[in-house]
Amino acid sequence: MSVFRTPQVILFSEDLPRAVAFYARLGFTETFRVPTDGEPIHVDLALDGYQIGIASAVSTPR
Repeated sequence: MSVFRTPQVILFSEDLPRAVAFYARLGFTETFRVPTDGEPIHVDLALDGYQIGIASAVSTPR
């Protein structure tokens, strides 16, 4: 039986900057973004060992 050690949930958002701001207000800090410059299509955030990824809904087909 496998055990999750560092699970990460990926959410898709129509408004990525707004979603990232929401989680930042909860205390999450940004750990990764693509691309590193300009408007992101994916951002990873972390809080107390919990990881969450948020991707732009329009980036899904890419």
